[in-house]
Amino acid sequence: MKINWKRQVFRYTKPEPLTMPSIKDVVLRLLIGLISGIWLAFFPIYLFVIYMFREQFFSYDFFTDGIFGLKTFIVTLLVLMIFLSFLLWGFLIYGRIATIEREKKDGKFLEYKNYTYIFFAISLLCHFMFYSMGDGNKVTSVLLPLSILGCTLMFAIASFLGSNILKIFSNWIAPLVFVFTSAFMPLWFIDVTADLVSIGLITFNVGGGVNAKIVKQDDGKTVIHEGKLLLLTPKNAYFREGKRGYRVIQQSENISVVVSRDKT
Repeated sequence: MKINWKRQVFRYTKPEPLTMPSIKDVVLRLLIGLISGIWLAFFPIYLFVIYMFREQFFSYDFFTDGIFGLKTFIVTLLVLMIFLSFLLWGFLIYGRIATIEREKKDGKFLEYKNYTYIFFAISLLCHFMFYSMGDGNKVTSVLLPLSILGCTLMFAIASFLGSNILKIFSNWIAPLVFVFTSAFMPLWFIDVTADLVSIGLITFNVGGGVNAKIVKQDDGKTVIHEGKLLLLTPKNAYFREGKRGYRVIQQSENISVVVSRDKT
Protein backbone atom coordinates (compact mmCIF):
# COMPACT_ATOMS: atom_id res chain seq x y z
CA MET A 1 0.00 0.00 0.00
CA LYS A 2 1.37 3.37 -1.03
CA ILE A 3 1.30 6.08 1.63
CA ASN A 4 1.01 9.72 0.72
CA TRP A 5 3.52 11.12 3.20
CA LYS A 6 2.80 14.74 2.29
CA ARG A 7 -0.86 14.26 3.18
CA GLN A 8 0.02 12.47 6.40
CA VAL A 9 2.49 15.14 7.50
CA PHE A 10 0.28 18.11 6.69
CA ARG A 11 -3.05 16.48 7.53
CA TYR A 12 -5.23 18.94 9.39
CA THR A 13 -7.03 17.88 12.54
CA LYS A 14 -10.04 19.98 13.38
CA PRO A 15 -9.95 21.58 16.81
CA GLU A 16 -11.65 19.50 19.46
CA PRO A 17 -14.52 21.09 21.38
CA LEU A 18 -13.75 22.50 24.81
CA THR A 19 -14.04 19.74 27.39
CA MET A 20 -13.13 19.91 31.03
CA PRO A 21 -10.13 17.71 31.86
CA SER A 22 -10.64 14.91 34.33
CA ILE A 23 -9.51 15.21 37.93
CA LYS A 24 -6.79 12.67 37.17
CA ASP A 25 -5.42 14.83 34.33
CA VAL A 26 -5.51 17.95 36.51
CA VAL A 27 -3.67 16.23 39.37
CA LEU A 28 -1.10 14.74 36.98
CA ARG A 29 -0.56 18.10 35.25
CA LEU A 30 -0.10 19.91 38.56
CA LEU A 31 2.30 17.22 39.76
CA ILE A 32 4.29 17.24 36.52
CA GLY A 33 4.31 21.05 36.56
CA LEU A 34 5.70 21.03 40.10
CA ILE A 35 8.32 18.44 39.15
CA SER A 36 9.24 20.41 36.01
CA GLY A 37 9.68 23.64 37.98
CA ILE A 38 11.85 21.97 40.62
CA TRP A 39 13.85 20.18 37.94
CA LEU A 40 14.52 23.34 35.91
CA ALA A 41 15.75 25.08 39.07
CA PHE A 42 18.00 22.12 39.89
CA PHE A 43 19.17 21.47 36.32
CA PRO A 44 22.17 23.88 36.38
CA ILE A 45 23.48 22.25 39.56
CA TYR A 46 22.92 18.83 38.00
CA LEU A 47 25.12 19.66 35.00
CA PHE A 48 27.93 20.99 37.18
CA VAL A 49 27.79 17.95 39.46
CA ILE A 50 28.28 15.76 36.37
CA TYR A 51 31.23 17.95 35.31
CA MET A 52 32.80 17.68 38.77
CA PHE A 53 32.20 13.94 38.84
CA ARG A 54 34.03 13.50 35.54
CA GLU A 55 36.91 15.71 36.68
CA GLN A 56 37.02 14.06 40.14
CA PHE A 57 36.67 17.17 42.32
CA PHE A 58 33.95 18.98 44.24
CA SER A 59 33.44 22.64 45.15
CA TYR A 60 31.26 23.38 48.18
CA ASP A 61 31.64 27.14 47.93
CA PHE A 62 30.51 27.16 44.30
CA PHE A 63 27.03 26.02 45.31
CA THR A 64 26.80 28.44 48.23
CA ASP A 65 28.46 31.60 46.92
CA GLY A 66 28.36 31.17 43.15
CA ILE A 67 24.70 30.37 42.50
CA PHE A 68 24.02 33.59 40.57
CA GLY A 69 27.01 33.08 38.33
CA LEU A 70 26.09 29.42 37.88
CA LYS A 71 22.54 30.20 36.76
CA THR A 72 23.69 33.03 34.49
CA PHE A 73 26.21 30.69 32.88
CA ILE A 74 23.66 27.90 32.43
CA VAL A 75 21.01 30.27 31.02
CA THR A 76 23.50 31.36 28.37
CA LEU A 77 24.31 27.73 27.63
CA LEU A 78 20.61 26.80 27.43
CA VAL A 79 19.89 29.67 25.01
CA LEU A 80 22.62 28.34 22.73
CA MET A 81 21.23 24.80 23.04
CA ILE A 82 17.70 25.99 22.20
CA PHE A 83 19.04 27.81 19.15
CA LEU A 84 20.89 24.66 18.08
CA SER A 85 17.77 22.56 18.70
CA PHE A 86 15.78 24.89 16.46
CA LEU A 87 18.34 24.57 13.68
CA LEU A 88 18.30 20.78 13.91
CA TRP A 89 14.58 20.19 14.50
CA GLY A 90 12.78 23.48 13.88
CA PHE A 91 10.89 21.92 10.96
CA LEU A 92 8.75 20.03 13.52
CA ILE A 93 7.30 23.33 14.75
CA TYR A 94 6.67 24.66 11.25
CA GLY A 95 5.16 21.33 10.23
CA ARG A 96 2.79 21.50 13.17
CA ILE A 97 1.80 25.08 12.33
CA ALA A 98 1.23 24.03 8.70
CA THR A 99 -1.22 21.33 9.79
CA ILE A 100 -3.15 23.93 11.81
CA GLU A 101 -3.25 26.42 8.92
CA ARG A 102 -4.20 23.85 6.26
CA GLU A 103 -7.93 24.56 6.10
CA LYS A 104 -7.77 28.25 6.89
CA LYS A 105 -8.48 30.70 4.08
CA ASP A 106 -5.72 33.21 4.72
CA GLY A 107 -3.25 31.39 2.50
CA LYS A 108 -0.61 30.80 5.21
CA PHE A 109 -0.62 27.02 4.81
CA LEU A 110 1.65 27.08 1.77
CA GLU A 111 3.92 29.58 3.51
CA TYR A 112 4.44 27.37 6.55
CA LYS A 113 4.64 24.30 4.35
CA ASN A 114 7.56 25.90 2.51
CA TYR A 115 9.15 26.85 5.84
CA THR A 116 8.88 23.20 6.86
CA TYR A 117 10.76 22.07 3.76
CA ILE A 118 13.37 24.83 4.20
CA PHE A 119 14.08 23.98 7.84
CA PHE A 120 14.10 20.27 7.02
CA ALA A 121 16.84 21.00 4.48
CA ILE A 122 18.65 23.12 7.09
CA SER A 123 18.40 20.19 9.52
CA LEU A 124 19.97 17.79 7.05
CA LEU A 125 22.68 20.32 6.20
CA CYS A 126 23.52 20.99 9.87
CA HIS A 127 23.68 17.29 10.72
CA PHE A 128 25.96 16.70 7.75
CA MET A 129 28.19 19.69 8.57
CA PHE A 130 28.57 18.72 12.23
CA TYR A 131 29.36 15.13 11.30
CA SER A 132 31.95 16.13 8.71
CA MET A 133 33.73 18.62 10.99
CA GLY A 134 35.95 16.02 12.62
CA ASP A 135 36.41 12.40 13.58
CA GLY A 136 33.20 10.52 12.83
CA ASN A 137 32.89 8.57 16.07
CA LYS A 138 33.75 11.55 18.28
CA VAL A 139 31.38 13.91 16.49
CA THR A 140 28.61 11.32 16.55
CA SER A 141 29.02 10.82 20.31
CA VAL A 142 28.52 14.57 20.81
CA LEU A 143 25.89 15.22 18.14
CA LEU A 144 23.63 12.25 18.97
CA PRO A 145 22.63 13.30 22.53
CA LEU A 146 22.29 16.95 21.51
CA SER A 147 20.12 15.98 18.57
CA ILE A 148 17.91 13.67 20.67
CA LEU A 149 17.48 16.32 23.37
CA GLY A 150 16.77 18.98 20.74
CA CYS A 151 14.20 16.75 19.04
CA THR A 152 12.47 16.13 22.38
CA LEU A 153 12.36 19.87 23.13
CA MET A 154 10.98 20.85 19.71
CA PHE A 155 8.43 18.00 19.86
CA ALA A 156 7.29 19.16 23.30
CA ILE A 157 6.84 22.73 22.04
CA ALA A 158 5.06 21.57 18.88
CA SER A 159 2.64 19.43 20.92
CA PHE A 160 1.22 22.55 22.58
CA LEU A 161 0.63 24.50 19.34
CA GLY A 162 -2.97 24.70 18.18
CA SER A 163 -4.38 23.41 21.47
CA ASN A 164 -6.95 25.24 23.53
CA ILE A 165 -6.12 26.30 27.06
CA LEU A 166 -7.79 23.26 28.60
CA LYS A 167 -5.94 20.90 26.29
CA ILE A 168 -2.65 22.63 27.15
CA PHE A 169 -3.41 22.37 30.84
CA SER A 170 -4.17 18.64 30.61
CA ASN A 171 -1.16 17.85 28.38
CA TRP A 172 1.24 16.32 30.91
CA ILE A 173 2.95 13.81 28.60
CA ALA A 174 5.19 16.27 26.72
CA PRO A 175 6.63 17.93 29.88
CA LEU A 176 7.18 14.51 31.44
CA VAL A 177 9.05 13.25 28.37
CA PHE A 178 11.24 16.37 28.36
CA VAL A 179 12.05 16.07 32.09
CA PHE A 180 12.84 12.37 31.68
CA THR A 181 15.04 12.97 28.63
CA SER A 182 16.89 15.95 30.11
CA ALA A 183 17.52 13.95 33.29
CA PHE A 184 18.87 10.75 31.76
CA MET A 185 20.59 11.98 28.60
CA PRO A 186 23.30 13.99 30.44
CA LEU A 187 23.87 11.04 32.78
CA TRP A 188 23.99 8.57 29.89
CA PHE A 189 26.50 10.73 28.00
CA ILE A 190 28.60 11.94 30.93
CA ASP A 191 31.65 12.86 28.84
CA VAL A 192 29.56 14.88 26.39
CA THR A 193 27.81 16.75 29.20
CA ALA A 194 31.11 17.48 30.95
CA ASP A 195 32.67 18.64 27.67
CA LEU A 196 29.79 21.07 27.07
CA VAL A 197 30.14 22.54 30.56
CA SER A 198 33.89 22.69 30.02
CA ILE A 199 33.44 24.61 26.76
CA GLY A 200 31.26 27.13 28.57
CA LEU A 201 33.81 27.54 31.35
CA ILE A 202 36.59 28.05 28.81
CA THR A 203 34.50 30.64 26.98
CA PHE A 204 34.15 32.69 30.17
CA ASN A 205 37.76 32.02 31.30
CA VAL A 206 36.66 30.45 34.58
CA GLY A 207 37.79 26.85 34.17
CA GLY A 208 37.38 23.90 31.88
CA GLY A 209 41.10 23.11 31.75
CA VAL A 210 42.46 26.47 30.58
CA ASN A 211 46.03 27.37 31.56
CA ALA A 212 46.12 29.68 34.56
CA LYS A 213 48.53 30.83 37.21
CA ILE A 214 48.36 32.38 40.65
CA VAL A 215 50.64 35.42 41.02
CA LYS A 216 51.35 37.80 43.86
CA GLN A 217 49.36 41.00 43.73
CA ASP A 218 52.20 43.33 44.69
CA ASP A 219 54.52 42.66 41.74
CA GLY A 220 52.34 40.60 39.41
CA LYS A 221 55.33 38.45 38.47
CA THR A 222 55.95 36.01 41.32
CA VAL A 223 54.13 32.81 40.36
CA ILE A 224 52.70 30.87 43.31
CA HIS A 225 51.09 28.09 41.27
CA GLU A 226 50.50 27.33 37.60
CA GLY A 227 48.47 24.64 35.89
CA LYS A 228 45.12 23.70 34.37
CA LEU A 229 42.24 25.57 35.97
CA LEU A 230 39.23 23.32 36.57
CA LEU A 231 36.99 25.95 38.14
CA LEU A 232 37.27 29.49 39.47
CA THR A 233 34.80 30.33 42.24
CA PRO A 234 34.35 33.50 44.32
CA LYS A 235 36.49 31.99 47.09
CA ASN A 236 38.78 29.36 45.54
CA ALA A 237 40.67 28.34 42.43
CA TYR A 238 40.65 24.61 41.62
CA PHE A 239 43.65 23.29 39.68
CA ARG A 240 44.38 19.87 38.24
CA GLU A 241 47.06 18.12 40.29
CA GLY A 242 48.51 15.05 38.60
CA LYS A 243 46.20 12.89 36.49
CA ARG A 244 43.10 12.76 38.66
CA GLY A 245 43.92 14.88 41.73
CA TYR A 246 43.25 18.56 42.27
CA ARG A 247 44.57 21.45 44.30
CA VAL A 248 42.53 24.20 45.94
CA ILE A 249 44.01 27.68 46.34
CA GLN A 250 42.01 30.13 48.39
CA GLN A 251 41.62 33.54 46.82
CA SER A 252 42.71 36.62 48.77
CA GLU A 253 43.60 40.26 48.27
CA ASN A 254 47.30 39.35 48.01
CA ILE A 255 47.02 37.14 44.93
CA SER A 256 45.62 37.33 41.42
CA VAL A 257 44.46 34.64 39.01
CA VAL A 258 45.84 35.06 35.49
CA VAL A 259 44.02 32.96 32.91
CA SER A 260 45.24 32.03 29.41
CA ARG A 261 42.82 31.22 26.60
CA ASP A 262 44.98 28.32 25.42
CA LYS A 263 43.97 24.86 26.54
CA THR A 264 46.45 21.99 26.60
